[in-house]
Amino acid sequence: VGLAFAALALLGAAHLLTMLQQLTAAEWRHLAASLGLTFLRTYAALAIGALWTVPVGIWIGLSPARTRILQPIIQVAAAFPAPMIFPLVTLATLAAGIPFAWGCVALMLLGSQWYILFNVLSGATAMPHDLREAADVYGVGGLARWRTLYLPAVFPSLVTGLITAAGGAWNASIVAEVVRTRGETLVAPGLGALITQASETANFPLLAAGVSTMALALVALNRTFWRRLYHLADERFGLNR
Repeated sequence: VGLAFAALALLGAAHLLTMLQQLTAAEWRHLAASLGLTFLRTYAALAIGALWTVPVGIWIGLSPARTRILQPIIQVAAAFPAPMIFPLVTLATLAAGIPFAWGCVALMLLGSQWYILFNVLSGATAMPHDLREAADVYGVGGLARWRTLYLPAVFPSLVTGLITAAGGAWNASIVAEVVRTRGETLVAPGLGALITQASETANFPLLAAGVSTMALALVALNRTFWRRLYHLADERFGLNR
């Protein structure tokens, strides 16, 4: 069985290489530019998501009463299929004068922000009460309390949420960068749009290259930037150390 799987893997790799060799230099340059655009949108979505989910997640998680009331509501909102409201959100961003090339960041945000919120909420809920009491004793309040207690305490959970959300945002780009509304197709140049269009036109070499490029980009980011940030969070801010 192992030999059979190995043989199939080799055949698949050989077929993939054959398809990739069919791409021209211009198509590879287009792939690289598309990767860069989707990268910018993905991390813009993460930054925007963190701006509101971190304070809200901490605020909810610090209170058992708020957690008990609001967590089920958040779970219902997160379970709602975001692509169903993509046309409405797209029309709203266009009405606000935001070009679709950047308005689609809001669509990517819809599918990724909940990962950050749930992890931050979990980190705030697990914060030892002793630390909060010590902050009270020493009179640490306001912004100083957020800077020295709340943010460091939830930082490991925040990093986990960002890693998960990043993967979700990359995947969401496939449906977020091409939206059909009111009989019109809106396209934001990027890797997600390239994959969608290659699939629709049955351009299998370009589709294989697009999917492979996204997968390799995710692996490279996870093994470099995100791994280092995760180790920093665990070693410097882990509450179990």
